[in-house]
Amino acid sequence: MRKAIQFLMLMLGITISLIAQTTSAQIDGIVVDPSASVVVGAKVTVQNQATLESRTVTTNETGVFVFPALVPGTYTIKVEATGFKTVEQSGIVLTANERRSVGSIRLTIGTTTESVTVEAQAVQVQTASAENSAVMSPTQLAQIGTRGRDVISLLRLLPGVSAGGDSTSLGGAWGTTTPNISGVRSELNTVTLDGQAGSDVDLVAAFNGATSLDAVGEVKVLLNNYQAEYGRNAGAVVNIVSKSGTREFHGSAYWYKRHEQFNANTFFNNRVGSPKQLYRYNTFGFTLGGPIYIPQKFNTNRDKLFFFFSREDWRIWEPRSPVQQTMPTALERNGDFSETVDLNNKLVIITDPTTGQPFPGNKIPSGRINPHGQAMLKIFPLPNFFNRTISGGNYNFRFLESMENPKRQNMLKLDFHPSTNDRITFRGRMWKADQRASSGTGGISTSWGLARHQYRFTEDSVLGNYTKIITARIVNEFGITFRTLLENGALMSPNDYDAFLRHKVGLDSLGQWYPASNPMKLVPKISFSGVPGAASISYDARTPIYADDQRWTVLDNISVMHGKHAFKFGVYWERNYASEGPKSVNGGGNFAFAQDSRSPLVNNWAYANAILGNFQSYTESSGRTEGRNMHDLVEWFAQDSWKIARKLTIEIGARFGWASQWRFYKGDAAALFFDKYDPKKAPKLYYPARDAKGTRVGMNPLTGEIVPEIMIGAYVPNTGDIYNGILVADKTPFKRGFNPASGLEIGPRFGFAYDLFGDGKTAIRGGFGITKAMIIPNGLYAGGGGGASSSPPIVENPVLYYANLANFLAQKGALSPPDTVRSYSQDYNTPSVYAWSIGLQRDFGWGLIGSATYVGNVGRHLVQSRDPNTLPYGARFLPANQDPTRSGYPLPDNFFRPYPGYGSITWYEWTGTSNYNGLQASLTRRVARGVNIGVAYTWSKSMDYGSGNYWQNQLPMYRPPRVWVYGKSSYDQTHVLNINYVADIPKLSTIAPFPIVRHIFDNWQISGFTTFASGTPSGLSFTTSPTVDLTGGGDGQRVNLIGPVVLKRNERGFYRWFRTENIALPGRLDPGNAPKDVFRGPGINNWDIHIFKNFPVGSEKRILQFRWEMYNAFNHTQFSAVNTAARFNAQGQQINTLLGQVTAARDPRIMQGSLRFTF
Repeated sequence: MRKAIQFLMLMLGITISLIAQTTSAQIDGIVVDPSASVVVGAKVTVQNQATLESRTVTTNETGVFVFPALVPGTYTIKVEATGFKTVEQSGIVLTANERRSVGSIRLTIGTTTESVTVEAQAVQVQTASAENSAVMSPTQLAQIGTRGRDVISLLRLLPGVSAGGDSTSLGGAWGTTTPNISGVRSELNTVTLDGQAGSDVDLVAAFNGATSLDAVGEVKVLLNNYQAEYGRNAGAVVNIVSKSGTREFHGSAYWYKRHEQFNANTFFNNRVGSPKQLYRYNTFGFTLGGPIYIPQKFNTNRDKLFFFFSREDWRIWEPRSPVQQTMPTALERNGDFSETVDLNNKLVIITDPTTGQPFPGNKIPSGRINPHGQAMLKIFPLPNFFNRTISGGNYNFRFLESMENPKRQNMLKLDFHPSTNDRITFRGRMWKADQRASSGTGGISTSWGLARHQYRFTEDSVLGNYTKIITARIVNEFGITFRTLLENGALMSPNDYDAFLRHKVGLDSLGQWYPASNPMKLVPKISFSGVPGAASISYDARTPIYADDQRWTVLDNISVMHGKHAFKFGVYWERNYASEGPKSVNGGGNFAFAQDSRSPLVNNWAYANAILGNFQSYTESSGRTEGRNMHDLVEWFAQDSWKIARKLTIEIGARFGWASQWRFYKGDAAALFFDKYDPKKAPKLYYPARDAKGTRVGMNPLTGEIVPEIMIGAYVPNTGDIYNGILVADKTPFKRGFNPASGLEIGPRFGFAYDLFGDGKTAIRGGFGITKAMIIPNGLYAGGGGGASSSPPIVENPVLYYANLANFLAQKGALSPPDTVRSYSQDYNTPSVYAWSIGLQRDFGWGLIGSATYVGNVGRHLVQSRDPNTLPYGARFLPANQDPTRSGYPLPDNFFRPYPGYGSITWYEWTGTSNYNGLQASLTRRVARGVNIGVAYTWSKSMDYGSGNYWQNQLPMYRPPRVWVYGKSSYDQTHVLNINYVADIPKLSTIAPFPIVRHIFDNWQISGFTTFASGTPSGLSFTTSPTVDLTGGGDGQRVNLIGPVVLKRNERGFYRWFRTENIALPGRLDPGNAPKDVFRGPGINNWDIHIFKNFPVGSEKRILQFRWEMYNAFNHTQFSAVNTAARFNAQGQQINTLLGQVTAARDPRIMQGSLRFTF
């Protein structure tokens, strides 16, 4: 794949290529004479100050000029007209996707050889566009610290963005989860890097295009009400623009360091007297950009070809949670249980299953030891902790390790200007994140150090951009992009998997039912129950992981200027290929050794069962599946920016689209279609009965055949269709998919911008638009655990109960109603967001610009799930559903479900709704007397039927959804106030002009980021002790609130966050009256402060900088979670003494030092 990427990079370097969604911007204005009459035919030239790229147009019959498809940067505009002085306006900062009006440029009488020069403001009121947007400036990106150096964390600077934590490192394990913006689910966001979509196809909320902050030029966020040229998804559009080379060489080299010795200890560590944990992060990187030229040979004016390169490396060591488990002792591995005691230090008696009598001396004779069972126990390490006074007998083994997490990013960007009418941009990037540990990675979940392994996530991408100026009023942009994501469990050394291979641990002759399911011949999964803190062996269904996704996109946009109209048309195509890789949930087999009184073979100590070879159950997957699928998207748009008058601009347009379903083109997936389900074909289940001796057994209800008790609820063979209603992908009516394609989708957009006083200082903007989520998360269909690609009949998981390792291959496992079946509504509707806004922006002078905008939206057709096989309330209490062999107990649920033959069914439908209303305000002051400041405030309310992404929003089957799941969004925060600032500290040498003072006390800067935010909503849960079924089925049960629960702010504290005395146990068949959101959790009060010292190196253009960054600078304890789980005894009294008590806190003060050199 790397070779393929390199080949693509080469080909794209010599062909015309482009990006998925453009980041190009536009400048327009009107040229008038001293009497304010328009000047027709004036020559207007715009020039990029960094590259000298220029373009010239003439004003039309209305005096208007427009420059579309400009790259973000700083520009100079020059206006020339006969009889007038030349006017130059410099320092016009143009951000990504911006439509900037320079207003009216007034000429004065004179000759063109005379000139007037004006410096533009760094920030200007937006009078030419209706969009509700926000920008993070280069100063903010460079000086506002984020410890993970992840630009996604800095989105918190902007209004409308939910307040959350700072990422600890760039890119996370497989991407950075984006925040909720304007009350919309995060999976509806679109995040692009230079216009290339960077989301994961499964977890659409994750941004995989990790990019060093030193390589980011700016970030533009289209919050809502944006133009028709932006689509693909329904939420906010975040455009990250990477840096480009200029005529001068610029670069940086840096090192960032975090260490536990710099940090404060956590709140809870201090409570129990624990020391600080290992915490070590090192970040190294450099950037270099400039012209590519050969003196006197090529690009001698350094204005044709430019490059920019970025490299960043991370070296991270993070501690894993301590592991405490009980391992089989050396004696036990040899059948000697004479020293095996329980938690009360009483000898655990090991009985002979053939006689029912204890083994003499509690020792299993060597002739009875099963070699395979013994080999399984020998996989585990020997005990290393023997102090039962401390362990209480709960463990005899302790293990602690640190995860190594190296990361690397490389990026190269080339800009070529072969002529004034052509611009070609190419960018290639590579990202790698590698987790190395024995557990906690995306691969092997065995936590006690079985094998140190790695989980590697890579993202490689290429893009280009070719902009062609056809005429002064027609500009075309065309292109193509490609990216691939790879999850890889590649070996760090040739012997990495030795501990997992059967032939290396004495299990090569164990055998399997379906050997093809386990091509690597991995050891089986093994679990033990009945042993306190028992060890186990488990691993990912995809081990060794090799999963990959690819995405191709092609785009063509054309801009046409005509009179007062700026038209733009475009088409966009995207194809996604996805695969979670070859997988088999139980491909290596899965043995459960347990303490089970129902089995005549099983002892009350699981390790003894293993030595004898007697297991409670064994399951094995019947095959291995890949679930590779694909998805297509085509969109096109038309829009017009109509300058209807000098003060008024109208934007109108529409985006059209069609999206296919996810198609399993190999047919290896299956789902339940309810219209194909026939209750008459449902298979029978073994029914509980008593044999002649009164022993509880299973019985074939048709023949009276007797089977062991453990078979109760399993399918009776040949009594019905166990695939009743299930269709495999190549048999569905939807072209190997499970729901219809989208059909033609239309998203109209309308907006206006009104320059209230005509002076460019006050603007009223508003609009309405419908945006469509054309990208369906593939996780609905094929997640890491398999989804539809691991459902029967694609893969079966038969279970064999109560057998021995010596003879299990000759026996056949039983099938039971599965809980893994998925189904999809055939009434597919594309998720949509209907958004509107109206706002005011004002230039107050002194460099201050403020805005206040009312933002509203409603979500429609959002994806939700439900379980159609949920039992009705009270079903377990009905006489017909009682177990005839156990008085007071109902039959297992599968005997009386609405759809017999199946367990739980995950059904996806597109019926969810949401609504958001908010005031989003900001105040910005940039580069004024060495001070930059930004204030963002949001006052809002978000409501929905489910706030999570696709798999997290289950609707009830019986309770009214409006009552049961409608309420405040899980990310709703009433108030969010963010303040960021960058300031030059006054130079002491101005009052004490001595060299030592200048070197020590001059050139200091301070920056910071302060957040005050409300807590998010939280609900309550409960259990009973002893466990009592109070509902007999249904959608669940909540507590009853018998009085106010919420405490006033000054009444809340660590031990009491809400009124626990007003929480009561609901009665039998009472669903409870508590809503889904009962109270708000702890809020945020955080201060990040950073101090810089700059040392000029021979010139002000070369700076050596020392930075000290303090996150939660005042070490203010910020609680983050509360115990919400009530527990009631048989008398209905609440007995959880920790209910309402704080259970977690946000990070304490964390500090990071840095050395940087820039030039």
